[in-house]
Amino acid sequence: ILQRCLLRFCLWEEGQLPLRLIPWLNTMHQRKVFQRVGGSYHFLHKQLRDYLAKQQSTRFDQKEKTGS
Repeated sequence: ILQRCLLRFCLWEEGQLPLRLIPWLNTMHQRKVFQRVGGSYHFLHKQLRDYLAKQQSTRFDQKEKTGS
């Protein structure tokens, strides 16, 4: 549990994840961005998922080039 909390905090600090993850996921589900499937969430909109993945990949590549 401690590792999970530490990971969430680190991701929040980097701006990668909201600190209150479960309420955020539930809100995204209510707004029809995610579909709840068992204990996980899936994007309902493939184009949005692909766009966000590409943005994240671009940010990661830029960090690698600058060494940040």
